[in-house]
Amino acid sequence: MQMKLRFPRNFLGHLLVLVFVAGAQSTEWNGTYQGQYNYGTTSGGSKILIHYAIEISGSLASIRATGFQTDDDIRCDARPNGSRVDLLFKSYKDGGTKNKYGVQQYKPGEMLVAVQKTLKDGNVNYRLISIRYGADGKPMNLALTKR
Repeated sequence: MQMKLRFPRNFLGHLLVLVFVAGAQSTEWNGTYQGQYNYGTTSGGSKILIHYAIEISGSLASIRATGFQTDDDIRCDARPNGSRVDLLFKSYKDGGTKNKYGVQQYKPGEMLVAVQKTLKDGNVNYRLISIRYGADGKPMNLALTKR
C-alpha cells in the first residue's frame, strides 16, 4: 500500500514566501548605525554628549555607547519588527549580565532600544528609539546614520 502525503493547497508557495521573507529580514538591517545624543549640560556647563554605535549582523547586534561618564559595550539579539528592529539585551562584551561595577541593570531578553526606518520625501531615515528614559527624563529619539 502506497501512502500519499497531502499538503494544503498552496503549501509550497507559502513555504517559499516564508523562507524568502525570513532571509530578507535577516540581512535587511545589517550595518553600522551611528548617532550622538545631547543630554544637556552639567551644573558646571559641560556638555553631556553620548555617541552611540550600533552594529547589526543578522540576528545579533552590539551597542557601543561612549562619552560623558559613559563607556558601555552591550551585546543584543536583533529582532525585526515591521519598520524597526528591536534590540534585546543579551550580555555585556565580556559575556556576563553585570556591568563593570557588578550591577545587573538589564535582564536577558529585555528590550533596550529599537532602530526604526522611515521614508520621507524618497529618503530612508533611521532613528534610535528608546523605551527607557534617558538621563534627561525623556525617551531617546535620535537620528542615526547608516554606514
